[in-house]
Amino acid sequence: METKQKNSTRLLISWLLSYLKNYKRLAVSIVLLYLAVLAFELALPRILGIIIDKIQSSTTNIDRYVLTGSIIYFGLTILKSISEFGRGILNTKLNQLIIANLRVDLFKKVAYMPFSFHDKTSSGELITRGCRDVEKIAAFYSQVMLVGGEAVLLLLGTAVMLVYLQPLLSIAALLSICPSIVAIVIFTGKLRPLWRKVDDTYDSVTNVVQENVSGVRVVKAFNAQNREEVKFEFRINNFVNELIKAVDYWTKFIMLPGTLFNVSIPVVFLAGCYLNSKGYLTVGSITTAILYLTNISRRMRIIEHLIDVFQTSVASADRIYEILTREVDIKNSEKAGSFPSKPEICIKDLTFGYEKEKPVLKNLNISIPYGNNIALFGKTGVGKSTLIKLLSRFYAPDSGSIKVNGIDLENIDLHELRRKINIVFQEAFLFNSTISENISFGLPDASCETIKEAADAASAHDFIEELKDKYDTIIGERGISLSGGQKQRISLARAFIMKPPVLVLDDTTSAVDSITEKEIRDAINRISRGRTTIIISQRITSVQNCDMIYVLDKQNGHAAGIVQMGKHEDLISIPGVYQEVYFDQILDAADKKEA
Repeated sequence: METKQKNSTRLLISWLLSYLKNYKRLAVSIVLLYLAVLAFELALPRILGIIIDKIQSSTTNIDRYVLTGSIIYFGLTILKSISEFGRGILNTKLNQLIIANLRVDLFKKVAYMPFSFHDKTSSGELITRGCRDVEKIAAFYSQVMLVGGEAVLLLLGTAVMLVYLQPLLSIAALLSICPSIVAIVIFTGKLRPLWRKVDDTYDSVTNVVQENVSGVRVVKAFNAQNREEVKFEFRINNFVNELIKAVDYWTKFIMLPGTLFNVSIPVVFLAGCYLNSKGYLTVGSITTAILYLTNISRRMRIIEHLIDVFQTSVASADRIYEILTREVDIKNSEKAGSFPSKPEICIKDLTFGYEKEKPVLKNLNISIPYGNNIALFGKTGVGKSTLIKLLSRFYAPDSGSIKVNGIDLENIDLHELRRKINIVFQEAFLFNSTISENISFGLPDASCETIKEAADAASAHDFIEELKDKYDTIIGERGISLSGGQKQRISLARAFIMKPPVLVLDDTTSAVDSITEKEIRDAINRISRGRTTIIISQRITSVQNCDMIYVLDKQNGHAAGIVQMGKHEDLISIPGVYQEVYFDQILDAADKKEA
């Protein structure tokens, strides 16, 4: 797991606020409604205080004061409610728009992140960040930014009103409120790392769930349910323990500022009574001051909650920002050009390792003329598939080069490169949609005739026609309703429909029976005509008809290199890796035939 860097709170808040720039009018409308609510909230206690003073100082027209004051109070209350209602609607709209933008940004970033990022980041962690963390960030906009801002403005507005009523009273209020503010400042900073740790442990919980859902058949096949339950229980208990630590700290912290603030109300009341006895303050003004403090007391309870929400939001923002600001090391060059129509590939002195100090491939030199069928042959783990990942620029070489018609891959448009070099992976991944949509995945505007042509070339048309819904059949998640051979043939059709000048077949027959292997080989022979085909395999039957076979093997237990090259007829007559595998597989086939 990569070391996580903690970004500053100021930076994260600035980044979160930047999402408002696309919705300035909506944000301004919400702010105006918040100011209206604030104005009504400050006016109502003052109006009530004036009514009390009028009633107390008058012996006549009391009923008129009561009626007039009640109408004004009632009218302002209605306007305040309408403003709050409108604010709530607009606030929800703004919040959802921003969160939708954030999710799209995160999805785009993850989609374009290099393989090295996905190698080190579990899918469970990405799911958590895309769902749970984004939901927590939503609370920043809906609660912290607006409700918290309203509370701060109310506090400032109340301070101004108290000064207006009686400066000495405002001093008494300020002295009683200060301890609460100091307590908030002291304890707030310690919450964020606690919530960050909670989120990190939650990643591990999500990862176990994701693995068990994806690998449920393996878990059941090996009767490993109990072991996975123990693993999940351990992870969930670890998460709960970290959550309890954070909540326990927050609970202790939240009680202190609230308790300190509650002292301010009786302090101000006693100070007000004293000033009233000296003739400096009216009863109505005392009532107004107490109502203001009561409103602040209610906001204090909200602020205590918002501090927790703020810290969890910032912790989640840190995790999202970490991904969005990460550099993408594989990207288009400013000089990126087109992929040649008749590519000739030259791999020279290529060295690469997933960890630079541990190379997987070393000093590889391969020449692939256009239109040839070449094979990368070798045992498992010698770097055959790694070489193809380098050819598609999923990774960049540590040294050496890969050139197409003399042009370095770095100077070829990345999007076009991956359209023109099409890979059929060993694991035939299919999406939970129709067969037609899976075949046309790379060419979504393909006509029905084009889709059927591709399926026919891949020997898939006949079995598709036997299905109930034919090409409209929903194949289920990861193609679960199809056999391994059927999935592989749909993968071949998906590659063929793109008409790529370079087709890569990554051990496409490794997991099928001999009859299905022959059918897939026949399909490959049809599809590979008129284009360069690179076959990765450890089966002799898959590579024996290739124009050139490159045999890869580890050298002295270290990085793999090319130990043999030539045609099938030449290699079986030369002692070496290819001949050994050939005899092993011939003998194995003979034993199976006799059995």
